[in-house]
Amino acid sequence: MFRGAKMSAVIFLLFCWNILCEAVVIRAVHIHVVIIIAGSGNPKSTGYEPMGSAYDVALDRARTRYPGLFRNLSVTRHFVAGSNLTCEEAAAETTIALGQLLLNRMDPDGIERPPSEPAVPNGVRREREFQVVLSPGCGLQETTLGDFAREEDIAVIASATSLALLNDKRRFPTVLPFSGGSFNNVALAVVAMLQRFGWRTFNLVCDSNPGTGVMVEAACGALRQVIASARTVNTVPVLFNSVANSTERITSMLRECDNHSSVTVLASVDPRVYIAILETAFQMGMADGDHAFIVLPLSGNAQFKEIVSDLAVQKQLSRSVKAILPFTFALAFDFINWTAVSRDMEQIAERSQAAYNLTIPPELRQSPLMLTGFETASVLCQMLHENLEHLWNMSGVGFAKQFYNRVFPLPSRDLAVNAIGGRISQVYTHQFDNQTDTFQTVLLLNLETKNLSAVNGTVMRWYGSVFPPSDQPPRFRQGVGRLTVIAVAATTAIAVVLLAAFALFGWRIYRSEADISFWLLDGESLRSSRRPPGTGNLSWIGSGTYIFTYIPGGRP
Repeated sequence: MFRGAKMSAVIFLLFCWNILCEAVVIRAVHIHVVIIIAGSGNPKSTGYEPMGSAYDVALDRARTRYPGLFRNLSVTRHFVAGSNLTCEEAAAETTIALGQLLLNRMDPDGIERPPSEPAVPNGVRREREFQVVLSPGCGLQETTLGDFAREEDIAVIASATSLALLNDKRRFPTVLPFSGGSFNNVALAVVAMLQRFGWRTFNLVCDSNPGTGVMVEAACGALRQVIASARTVNTVPVLFNSVANSTERITSMLRECDNHSSVTVLASVDPRVYIAILETAFQMGMADGDHAFIVLPLSGNAQFKEIVSDLAVQKQLSRSVKAILPFTFALAFDFINWTAVSRDMEQIAERSQAAYNLTIPPELRQSPLMLTGFETASVLCQMLHENLEHLWNMSGVGFAKQFYNRVFPLPSRDLAVNAIGGRISQVYTHQFDNQTDTFQTVLLLNLETKNLSAVNGTVMRWYGSVFPPSDQPPRFRQGVGRLTVIAVAATTAIAVVLLAAFALFGWRIYRSEADISFWLLDGESLRSSRRPPGTGNLSWIGSGTYIFTYIPGGRP
């Protein structure tokens, strides 16, 4: 009995010791998550209502999974209202937020606390604040954050940015670009397709609708940057604004495209704009195999491929769009299992309404942007939990490196991180098969070689006279055709004239040889003759004329 009581006491002491150790570790470091979002009022954007709600729901989920982590964790939300903010305006607001963050890092006497403090000799640790920033900002906004974070040694999770510049770890050693869709990879896929098919010139139609936010601006900027580096492809910018999405405006834009190239890249956040453009293109006779369209996956919600597939299943896809789809390449990212996160997306919409007074309609709740925010906040909490005991002496750079070469299995999709802390974002090229009314994956971007490779088991079908078609505008090709006909006709005529001249020249020579003239010198008389009669001496004096000296009684 005594032995059992002693054992119970030991177990109790060990239990108390574990709790005490956990409390000491947790109290030794205060975790401060700072969320910085500029923009609001649009459920399709990266504004604070949808993205802030995604972060909030992910933190709530993590609180139940990692209760020890949240005993000493605080969240600061720096949200700036304003619809249709440009990337420059968002970066300016971020600078203000960073100024406030820097003030919070200082002691009451105004002296900045060092990023890390070693343990004191007696083993009692002083509390240190470990900060990490979550932000779904644009490229310029994240580079501003990255420069600040480098100097202050703060890890930054960029949820919606994949700017190639952020991969420079000498400048941005603490930034983790975790966008679920890399616009830089989309640009690489477009250029690789152009090079694969021998297209050197293409039209770039970037929707300038101010309601599209920074998505189109970022995607087109990334594409221009990759094109400038490739130096093998030329782009022709064509202005288009989908605010007045009229047939006349679309027709005018397509006519301008037709003057420059038969290959057109479309960039808009609204897949319905793509459908309207393709509908008009069909009416203009561009479903002829001599034109090709490439649509970019920029929607903050359902992508073009998903919307068209749903219309095809519901038998609502128009015949004109169906006819031109085989000549359209739809780029897309990794498959998302929306069923597995349907409840999470519903809660994000509920939080947006309850906390931020923004209604997210049902058709916009399958948002890759909101999902990416939810995923990145979830993974952040997992990594904070895994490294909780080491955060005291861990730098921002060291914490960022804990993500390198990791794969985080999530219900929606895997979040894989490469060797320099960037999220691996695959890009697929899909082509519509109007026999099965489904999209087929025909090309895949190799992230190492930056080239496109064919997908095994799929066949690329093209209903034009030749594939790939020329990138030259049809009018130019027709003009070249007419010039070719004229050139052939002129060459034939010249050949006929030359042949006739040679024939005439040969005939004249023949006649001149056949009709040789002779001058007969008989004694003192001189007369002309066709033949040299009798016997005598024949002398040639030129121009087909001979003098025959008659010798009476002689032999020839």
